Amino acid sequence: VLTNPALQTCAITNASGTINGATVTDVAVTCADIPPSNYTVGGSVSGLKDTLVLQNNGSDDLSIAADGTFTFPTPIADASSYSVTILTQPTGQTCAVTNASGTISGANVTNVSVACTDNPYTVGGSVSGLSGTVILQNNGGDDLTLTANGNFTFAATLVNGDTYNVTVLTQPTGQTCAVTSASGTINAANITNVTVACTDSFYTVGGSISGLGSWVTLQNNGGDNLTVTANGNFTFSTALVNGSSYNVTVSTQPVGQTCAVTSASGTISSANVTSVTVTCTNNLYTVGGAASGLSAIVVLRNNGGDDLTITANSSFTFATSIANGSTYNVTIFSLKPYAPLETVSGQTCTLTNGSGTINAANVTNITLTCTSSGEN
Repeated sequence: VLTNPALQTCAITNASGTINGATVTDVAVTCADIPPSNYTVGGSVSGLKDTLVLQNNGSDDLSIAADGTFTFPTPIADASSYSVTILTQPTGQTCAVTNASGTISGANVTNVSVACTDNPYTVGGSVSGLSGTVILQNNGGDDLTLTANGNFTFAATLVNGDTYNVTVLTQPTGQTCAVTSASGTINAANITNVTVACTDSFYTVGGSISGLGSWVTLQNNGGDNLTVTANGNFTFSTALVNGSSYNVTVSTQPVGQTCAVTSASGTISSANVTSVTVTCTNNLYTVGGAASGLSAIVVLRNNGGDDLTITANSSFTFATSIANGSTYNVTIFSLKPYAPLETVSGQTCTLTNGSGTINAANVTNITLTCTSSGEN
């Protein structure tokens, strides 16, 4: 044999001898394939955090759980082609293969490169009931300002296994927003179930009352009656939503007093109202009555003062008013200084209903009755 065929070896039998008067026909050439040499395919993995499954030529599955070198378990023949692909990506990552395919050329393949990177995941959800501006944070940062209801997503992404925690940095004016499904751990998927529910905040209306002698009934916006029996602070029971108006009035005045309200009305502005002021003062009442039978001058005195000169039969009223609950005591005085006298210029005068206590009304029932005594 001068030259063997490719990948074969040929052997000859009956290859030599001497011609012996006949044609030689028994030379036999037998060829057999040469078993090819087998080589491995492999390379290296970087950035891997979970389990990756590779294939070569669509089979020969190889699971890899850590960075480093790898080699497919099944060698392939020299001059065969190879093609490395990813059968299963690691959780939360994407791996890419370089130098993935080629042809075996008398040596093991060691330059297949698999690089894995983390997948980015977003955190978001939905907001409802919002009527102003709310600012959210994730993990204490990545501020997100929302002005309308609907879905939201934070700008910064996280990787698989990271934790998230959504909080309210700034509440909307006059509202309170609460977050549910606010925290957790990224599990190879975007977070879309964070829920922010905003409700209107309610604020109370109240203030202080002074000078009260018994009890007074207040109203807010024509209702929500509040009976106050002592001086000090007060608060209406019905809270109002932010932006509502309030108007505090006196529904029932205390007996013998008049209460006036200052800072009575306004608009709720994201805070309880505590500035309403109710000041109660005692009402003043007059003391008087009527004179009859009078034919001279009589001087009356109330509570040791406030002299009143009566010169004719008619109704009379002392000049000085007195407060509810005060006592009055009317007596008769002559025109002579400091000389009380019931007989004046031939008359005898008497008083009825001359004393008592003011009971939230003017006194008008004092009667001065004069009769002739026969003296001049």
